[in-house]
Parts: sequence; structure tokens; C-alpha cells
Amino acid sequence: VFTSGKNFAMVMARTLGVELNFLSHQENHIFSALVDKNMENYGEFNAIHISGGTTEILEVNRNSSSLDIREIGKTLDLSFGQLVDRIGIKLGFTFPCGKEMDQFIKDTVCNPDTLDFSLPLKQAVKDTDFNISGIENKLISFYEDHSSEKFIKEFIVYHLFTYLGELLLKII
Repeated sequence: VFTSGKNFAMVMARTLGVELNFLSHQENHIFSALVDKNMENYGEFNAIHISGGTTEILEVNRNSSSLDIREIGKTLDLSFGQLVDRIGIKLGFTFPCGKEMDQFIKDTVCNPDTLDFSLPLKQAVKDTDFNISGIENKLISFYEDHSSEKFIKEFIVYHLFTYLGELLLKII
């Protein structure tokens, strides 16, 4: 699939008589965010790169048409996308699960205090690197132990997304 996409881009660039720039996965995500947020003129910044298989904290220096990227933090085990998909599949969502889970939690009411539950944030972070596989185990175990509870899916999705947000804030 990548070769056909690359070949198509080459043909289009030649046909249109324009320069073709090849981008890494990271660069593609970062440039997309810069364009989407009208931030094309930023020179130096930090970025959080979250995709299905990647979760990284990056230091970015922008040159004229390229990015100099240095990783300053990362997941040491699962990516956020893997965690969301694994929990989502366990709860019955369709892979890839993130978008459906996001809409699900927006469309429901969740009282996060209905059951006694907390996720340990401190143990997951080591400077700017982090581990989240323990959170997967804790959420799945909690779900299995409380699967008969009303609103358990909402409870798990709420705590998963809240935890990931708090983890990012702690790292930043």
C-alpha cells in the first residue's frame, strides 16, 4: 500500500510539475497539525505524537521544508492507540475503537464515583517515559469483576480517557 501511494504521488508531482517531498510518519502527523491549526510559522516546539502504534513526546525544530525531530519521551510498552483498542474490543466496540468509544462516552452519562476505583499515575511515569500496560490489566480485571454493574462500560471508558489525559498532563 505504501509503494502504490508513493508511486501515485510521484506521478502526480511529475504531472503537475511540482516538487515532491517525502515525509516520515511523525512528520506527516506534525505537518498536518500545523496546517490544521494555522501554525505553519512555528520554528521550535514540542509535540505529542499519538497514533495507533506510537506515543511519543517530541522536540521539533522546523527548517524551511523539513522538521528536525528529537524524541524526548515515549511509551515503554503499549501505545495509547493499542491500549484504547484492547480495552475497546474487550468492551465490545468495533476496531479501531477510539472514535466509537469517544462518541459513546459523549453520548452517555457517567458518574465516575459509583464504584471504588483509581488508577495509579505515579508508577507509570519515569521522567518523560511511561508504561501503561499495567493500566490495561487493571481496567480489564475491574471490568470482569464488575461486568454485571449498570453503566460499567461507561465507567471503564471514562476512567481510561481520563487517565490518558492525566498521564499526558503529568509528562508535559
